[in-house]
Amino acid sequence: MNKKGSANVLVSLMIGIVIFFLAINLAYPLSQVVKESRGETQMNCSNAITYQEKANCLAVDIFLPFFIGILLGIGGFYMSWRLL
Repeated sequence: MNKKGSANVLVSLMIGIVIFFLAINLAYPLSQVVKESRGETQMNCSNAITYQEKANCLAVDIFLPFFIGILLGIGGFYMSWRLL
């Protein structure tokens, strides 16, 4: 591997690690936003009656794992893209 190729691998590893740290550090603030939006003053998901309210609560609940999973996947893809 030449010098330029090894530099590209190191840069992609560093960018991938930054994306991983971004995903990990965004997990707690996003969970607080989800918890606040599900509260009694916002969506009141504990007393959801209609299917639309239940669907909205489900969409808010499922946002955090998908968002963090997508960020972790992008970070992993970016790190392994140059190595393979």
